[in-house]
Amino acid sequence: MKPIPLRELRLLGEAKRFQINQPLAQLPSLGPVKGWLELHHRGVALEVNGAASTQVELCCDRCLNSFSYQLKAQANELIAITASASVAPETELIGSLDTAVESLNPEADFDWEHWLFEQLSLQLPLKRLCDANCIGIMPTEVIPEAATVLLDPRWAALEALTKQP
Repeated sequence: MKPIPLRELRLLGEAKRFQINQPLAQLPSLGPVKGWLELHHRGVALEVNGAASTQVELCCDRCLNSFSYQLKAQANELIAITASASVAPETELIGSLDTAVESLNPEADFDWEHWLFEQLSLQLPLKRLCDANCIGIMPTEVIPEAATVLLDPRWAALEALTKQP
């Protein structure tokens, strides 16, 4: 679906609800994003309600293995519709619009796909662990502490200098 012009939502006069079952261009997911979105033009604000979920592949911060993660988002947001930075004082939503983070021009389009991408991205975990008990990368070979290990042969000449009397 394309971005939705705010003019069309205003003329509709009621909430527009639609189902989502497609991938999002900005979100590399393992399957389509499924959910719903409801848009209601309230004169000076666009009320956006929605819920969506999908599977994404993440990389574990401890062991670096990839794992599948169920990503879910549910949001309810008021977006101010104003051509300038100030909002008309005659509206009943003025108290709610004081907390509005975004604003749209009345002639603009609402990019629902980008909005949904932002909502899902906010739900990504900061600490990405494949399992709560993940112990991390395990060395394949145990190296005694007393042994000198030369990991890169390009350092052999320098190692030889340190062993000269």
